[in-house]
Amino acid sequence: MLGRTFFPGFALVVVLCVLWAGAARAQNAPGASKDPATLQQAADKGDARAQATLGGMYLQGQGVPQDLAKAATLLQKAADQGDVWAQNLLGQMCIGGDNVPQDDAKGVALLQKAMDQGGVYGLLAQSLLGNFYVQGLAGLKDAEKGCRLLRDVTAKGLSGEQKTLNRYCAK
Repeated sequence: MLGRTFFPGFALVVVLCVLWAGAARAQNAPGASKDPATLQQAADKGDARAQATLGGMYLQGQGVPQDLAKAATLLQKAADQGDVWAQNLLGQMCIGGDNVPQDDAKGVALLQKAMDQGGVYGLLAQSLLGNFYVQGLAGLKDAEKGCRLLRDVTAKGLSGEQKTLNRYCAK
């Protein structure tokens, strides 16, 4: 069971990850549509990127009314097609139980898939997994592995994990 102190910190991490990932995704996709109707048409045709983008918009309530159920459905479709951003967001939703049944194993598996793909979204997933391992959250408990993941993330430029490293991994 997750401790009381975990939820505020986890919520902050999720919000920061979503905002950072959304900004990075927009920067990496010049000319990508943010029009919900256009995205919905592409999503209906099975376009994983459109499904993930629209799912993220529903998750955040950006350009559409916030709807976590629609977000989860769209993100699941995109994650099933290997979209790293969708895997990251849906993994976080599963671990947090955000309008989906809380399922740590599924959430961890999705984050692991995202981490394995690398890139900015992979680093976000790696950061979360590292935190879970060192803090014994989401069914994970392996401080050594968590510290390795967090050191790697920090070495790759995600400096926000330095505080966690100092707290849990100082020798």
